[in-house]
Amino acid sequence: MTISEMAKKYNMTPKGLRYYERIALIPHVNRNKNGLRDYKQEHCNCLELIRCTRSAGLSVEVLN
Repeated sequence: MTISEMAKKYNMTPKGLRYYERIALIPHVNRNKNGLRDYKQEHCNCLELIRCTRSAGLSVEVLN
């Protein structure tokens, strides 16, 4: 799944996804042959956990 598809699926911006990746809340995302991020199910699972804990009021700092 591309970053645009992932952002749309989770109602986020690509910038937000790159931020979570940069601070290591989302594990390393491999890139496809065209150099685009290629998100897998494990990344979706991480993002769902992040969104759940954020909606419960936890800060990003606590998750990291």
